[in-house]
Amino acid sequence: MVIKLWGVRGSYPTPLSPGDIKDRITSVIHRLKPSDLISVKSKNRFLKDLPDYLFSTVGGNTSCVEVRLSDNTICIFDCGTGIKELEKSLRKNKENITDYHIFLSHFHYDHLLGLPYFTALFNPKNRVTFYSPDSRMEEYLDNFMNEPYHPVGFDVFGASIFFQVLTEKPLELNKYTRITWMKRSHPGGAFAYRIQEGAKSMVYSTDTELMP
Repeated sequence: MVIKLWGVRGSYPTPLSPGDIKDRITSVIHRLKPSDLISVKSKNRFLKDLPDYLFSTVGGNTSCVEVRLSDNTICIFDCGTGIKELEKSLRKNKENITDYHIFLSHFHYDHLLGLPYFTALFNPKNRVTFYSPDSRMEEYLDNFMNEPYHPVGFDVFGASIFFQVLTEKPLELNKYTRITWMKRSHPGGAFAYRIQEGAKSMVYSTDTELMP
């Protein structure tokens, strides 16, 4: 099981500001030594040794987490703007993924903003299954892309799309993977998911109000 955080921001996207970029460039310059500028090889070595956070944009995109199972099955939790970064990675690595499993915690805009622009949904060769314990899932997603909020409707997608309402626990995604869920305290409702593959497990839980 491999977990990648493509979007962790709530409410609205926050791309890097000019000030943020300037601060990172300044931090890089402070680390430079004359010996780092001798050759292309020394420059590349310098860049390779820089801390990861100087290249990271984690925090700017809204909710989207990828869980890749050992058989290469891809599970996606929420469709915030981070799903575009996931898509870029798949394209860059030339991954031929045709089956997607998308689990929705709830239907607030920040968790759906990337959905209309996820190009896997336009490919007729792909199969995309949406999961939620909420029986109105299909209705909510369809309304999200209705006019005047979006220029084209949900029916523009060419992939084979399925909606699976989760009713009986656990969901057995394959022979080794079980997914369970529970309701969380959040306006309008929300769900947390636990995905277990063999001895490994993770919990995806967002937007939870702490109760006394």
